[in-house]
Amino acid sequence: MKSIEAGIRGSLLMSLLVSFVILAVLADYGVKQISQRFVATRLQHDADNLIKALQPSSAGDWQVNTQNLPLIYQRVQSGHYYQVQVGDQRLRSRSLWDQQPELQSIKTGQQRLLHAHTQDEHWLVWQQGINKRNQPINLWLAEDIAPLERQWRQFSYLLYGFMTVALVVLLWIQRRQVRKGFSSLDRLRDDIHQLKQGDIASLSQQVPTEIQPLTAEINELLVRLQQRTSRSRTAMGNLAHELKRHLQRLTLMQTNLPEQHQQDFQQVLEEIRRLSDREMKRARIAGDSTPGQHFRPASDLPVMIEILQRTYPSKTVELQQGNLPELAFDRDDMLELVGNLADNACKFCEHQVLVELQQREGQFLLRVSNDGQVFPEPLAPALMTRGSRVDESVEGFGLGLSICKIIVETYQGTLTVNSNSSDSSEYRTQLVVTLPLSLSAS
Repeated sequence: MKSIEAGIRGSLLMSLLVSFVILAVLADYGVKQISQRFVATRLQHDADNLIKALQPSSAGDWQVNTQNLPLIYQRVQSGHYYQVQVGDQRLRSRSLWDQQPELQSIKTGQQRLLHAHTQDEHWLVWQQGINKRNQPINLWLAEDIAPLERQWRQFSYLLYGFMTVALVVLLWIQRRQVRKGFSSLDRLRDDIHQLKQGDIASLSQQVPTEIQPLTAEINELLVRLQQRTSRSRTAMGNLAHELKRHLQRLTLMQTNLPEQHQQDFQQVLEEIRRLSDREMKRARIAGDSTPGQHFRPASDLPVMIEILQRTYPSKTVELQQGNLPELAFDRDDMLELVGNLADNACKFCEHQVLVELQQREGQFLLRVSNDGQVFPEPLAPALMTRGSRVDESVEGFGLGLSICKIIVETYQGTLTVNSNSSDSSEYRTQLVVTLPLSLSAS
């Protein structure tokens, strides 16, 4: 998806380019029109002076009193010219020298503004038809505007250069402002990172106004998620606790049943009792629900090991984890995984359970060992199946390892079961979990 900054920068660039092009065209056209109108006005004034200087001579022809005209008309190729056509007589300014510009006929009272080009000059021509002393006269005045055009071009170059620099400066300022505006989102990015690490429970609302609705919705979703998880876990614990009371009543009612039904009824009661005990034990091990919080072995596991030790006072549960840092796994998942494996080991061990955690070569290793009985290796895959049990004499439902397998597969890890029948080995059964740290960090 295209970035917002690139979209804003592209839109601004297009709008500025269109605006500057329109401005440049209007400025160039406006300057030319103003300059040409100024020259045309000056030619009209010179035409008035020329009419005044035009007088009939004693010989019956017409002549121009040059004293009533600017001296520039007397300088050769000065860029200011005039012609007067009276009948067959044509009067020309000295500045024309040997040039013979075409003089178009015009009716009395008509006026026109024309453009004419010579080899080196561009003339702006004012032509006017008048009647003086009942004699039709054709006036023709011209001024070379080539020097003005050179100034127009210089002005245009300066204008285009200024606009280019202004465009670059505006884009630079806009980029800084956009970056400055987006930098206010760094707080939100840091909060999301801290939320992922489990350091905070909600996002800060100290963000731009446009982002506040988004952070508010995320915070509301986080609160609802935590509430639902807590309610679900509390409900399971409460249900298990309430079943205890009703199981006692059912136990009393069992004596009223026929003797042939009492054994079956007793088995059902035992299964329900084991289920309720399992859920209450699970709630004690997991503690408070903290969805999204990272796993901190140094602070999370000792409490769980202590609970297991109290639950199985005749067994010894040892924890070896070294100086493991905070790991980017969900805390609730890891507590359930370690708790299930350790609880399962406590059930089947004779005296000792060892829980080891290591981090090496980009992997997280969890090894739970016990000194319990050895089982044939071909049975290892079957242990991961829901409802499968190694020893039917030990209470349980065969769900622990299947739940652990689901958690491990969620992180694309592996769960293996190893047995060692050697008498020299202190631990005979080992459950090993390997999780990739790169996947958890992503």
